[in-house]
Amino acid sequence: MNTDDLRQNAGWFELAECRGANAPFFGLLFEKPQQRKRREKTAKAICGTCPVRVQCKAYGRHYREHGVWGGETEDERFAAGFLTDVTLERRQRARNQRERIKIKALSEESISR
Repeated sequence: MNTDDLRQNAGWFELAECRGANAPFFGLLFEKPQQRKRREKTAKAICGTCPVRVQCKAYGRHYREHGVWGGETEDERFAAGFLTDVTLERRQRARNQRERIKIKALSEESISR
């Protein structure tokens, strides 16, 4: 997909299943993790039936958008290298994930002894 055309030929926006809806696609400041998961699940369900999902995902990646774009969350774009800014919340989630991995590795190591 030619990303130069995404804004110039943005007629695909009009075909999007989500047009006019913001609620499930963009989180609130200080959103709780459970709320975020439910919101993102709702957004992904809408994206799953969208005829312009590919264009939308490319747009979100190219313009480093926040929120759910083309069924892809901020965390998924960040993991894929398309979001380079690290918000405080994303940094905290990454730290927690590293801790869980570390604890799991330590417990597996102690079991194997």
